[in-house]
Amino acid sequence: MVSKYAKPADFDAFWDNVKIELAKVKPKFKVTAMPKLDRDNRHVYLFEMQSLGDMTIRGWMTVPINKNPNRKYSVLLGLPGYQVNLDPLMGVDNDLAILTLNVRGQGNSRGPVNTRRDEFIFHHIENKNKYVMRGVIADCLRAVDFIFSRPELRHDQILVSGGSMGGYLSIATASLDKRVKLCSAQNPIFCDIRGLPGAVDWPMSSITKYIGTQPGLTLNKVLANLDYYDAKNFAGNITCSTIMGIGLLDPFAPPTAEFGAFNNLKGEKRMMIFKDLGHEISQAYKNLEGRWMRDAFALF
Repeated sequence: MVSKYAKPADFDAFWDNVKIELAKVKPKFKVTAMPKLDRDNRHVYLFEMQSLGDMTIRGWMTVPINKNPNRKYSVLLGLPGYQVNLDPLMGVDNDLAILTLNVRGQGNSRGPVNTRRDEFIFHHIENKNKYVMRGVIADCLRAVDFIFSRPELRHDQILVSGGSMGGYLSIATASLDKRVKLCSAQNPIFCDIRGLPGAVDWPMSSITKYIGTQPGLTLNKVLANLDYYDAKNFAGNITCSTIMGIGLLDPFAPPTAEFGAFNNLKGEKRMMIFKDLGHEISQAYKNLEGRWMRDAFALF
């Protein structure tokens, strides 16, 4: 299954410019210990940073309690689903730091972007240079910058993982930042976007409703903008090892669209298919992800 829609000729240049713009923003990383949240033998930290548009973005980091000050930890960077507030994630791995990121407009990173739930997906969608996902993806890249700023984290062992919008963001982050070594995407949305109208209700229902309120804005114009945000276009630039989990009954991320992204991947890849599931995966996938990560990072 291969998408019949081409990637914009200037797709790579578009995202190179985003990275150049992001690099001009001083990150001002800040880490605050949250001892009252410590549990399960893990320290909890709030981290803050400045991202595209000089917006303050926040997330959580949990690190195993260890008396060795020179201990370095492999990293799992968890990326959020649509309008999901990510809390600190504990885990049971004593050799793994876990970061959970709340991108702009979500969780403890709500602020200048403070939309209603259904409005987030089309926030500034009429302009590809202002669309909310441009900043959201930049927030994910800045989170990788944060990892590289921390001496206790392994800079050569970073896994990005997420489901739904988080799966989409994992693909985009691994595509744009080669410092990511493993990518895990579960039920990623925004795959083969031009094939979504008529195939899914959400997010197209929210987007088309918005188009109807904007004089002169058309579906073709919006789709032309969304070409720069299509997961299958990001996937073509991924070279790291990737796993993907999908449900064949998914009403938001059609399997045919997800295969359009999966088949564009250039690196080592594996697909786990759940024939009786919708927009979800089972524990079997998370078990696979854990084994795969530990094998890749030699965490025995």
